[in-house]
Amino acid sequence: MKKEKKATPEFKTEVEEQQFWSTQDSTDYVDWDKAEITIFPNLRPTLKTISLRLPEPMLNRLKQLVDERYVPISLKDISQGTTKQRILALRESTFRSRLEKLWEQYHQPLHSILKERDAASVELSGCLKELGYE
Repeated sequence: MKKEKKATPEFKTEVEEQQFWSTQDSTDYVDWDKAEITIFPNLRPTLKTISLRLPEPMLNRLKQLVDERYVPISLKDISQGTTKQRILALRESTFRSRLEKLWEQYHQPLHSILKERDAASVELSGCLKELGYE
């Protein structure tokens, strides 16, 4: 004999409903034997981050393809009939800003590189002397 299902209460807020279902067993309220698979075609797909291991050349090629195709324009620009020159200008400014960020991130004056090299050379010579190689 099947147990009679309880009536689902009315909720005033979503928070109240969440609290209720976090403490209740849904089988007391829903007959899951009568459940049907449902498709919601108008829902926006959610994005999910995944991790892929790809060969480095393939990854570099994918990045290159994305960069070639990525044009940072808004739907507003498209609807207003943005010209090809404007799109190219936007692409150029994006490229320029990316290059500037890389420059800021990796820029190191030659004199500082030479200074580090000389310090490492002195340290290496000292280690070699301690080991009896000089």
